[in-house]
Amino acid sequence: MALTAENVSKYVTGYDRLYSNGMLIRDYMKALSAQGSGATIFMDPLIAQMLHDYQNFKTKKTKEEFTQWLATNVKIPAAQYWGNGVVTTFNWSLGLQGLEPYATWQKIPQDRLIQPFNSAKGINTVIVGGKTQTTWFVTDFRISRGVLVDSWK
Repeated sequence: MALTAENVSKYVTGYDRLYSNGMLIRDYMKALSAQGSGATIFMDPLIAQMLHDYQNFKTKKTKEEFTQWLATNVKIPAAQYWGNGVVTTFNWSLGLQGLEPYATWQKIPQDRLIQPFNSAKGINTVIVGGKTQTTWFVTDFRISRGVLVDSWK
């Protein structure tokens, strides 16, 4: 059987409904440094379709809804955040200068949950692929202005 958006989506949605791709992406992001609240998610169009069709990201602003959901729902203990050497190197001095949220995060109990991706604007979503895989990847690298591959000619 040829892989199509419809049959792949139908095949994996049983698992996807038990523990959705959105929840998996959220959980994976808990291990990232969240440097500057930034992350980039790359996903095949099938994942985007499943987020839309089965996980209630249904408006015309689906990417924005999803990144806002991640910014709200990725939560880790303050100790985990400050335990990351990259975060400590770049953000500890910001807290000492009184810049928020870092100043507050330095003072709270280490087991208190924080939202390290505290700005949905720092979370980028890139849809890439050919609707043939339920594959996604997330990194704490940021992207800026992109250029369409078709424009490279």
